[in-house]
Amino acid sequence: MGWELVFWNQTPFDLTELGYKEIKLTGKPRAFTDLLKRAKISAELDYFEEKFDDQVYQSYKFPSSNKSIKSRIKNAIVTQLTKTYKGEKGLQKFWGKLKASERKSVFYKHCKDVLEREKPDLVFCTNQRPVNAIAPLITV
Repeated sequence: MGWELVFWNQTPFDLTELGYKEIKLTGKPRAFTDLLKRAKISAELDYFEEKFDDQVYQSYKFPSSNKSIKSRIKNAIVTQLTKTYKGEKGLQKFWGKLKASERKSVFYKHCKDVLEREKPDLVFCTNQRPVNAIAPLITV
């Protein structure tokens, strides 16, 4: 079809060594975005447990470290966010908060600049789970 395939690559691997064209993305998401994402996952699992009356969803929650004061503070924030934005409406609000948080990041601005410069016909994300995929996806 005559399309040129270019990878937005944020991995340590050099795709040019494999013969692929790439644009290296540099930067990282905001710390608060990561906390929002952790809370959203917890709220989703709680919601699905209730909706489907199945405890299996709780088995997908992994214990967080409480070794340092910093990790305890982060865990308290995640717990509070999970309680504040519970249920279906709360989950919808999480997406808005995630996007708003990430739009404040330098990484988002970098992704937007790359997108505006390259003007791709299509953007395809192979993995939407990591928090560092949020900024590239919401620029589209």
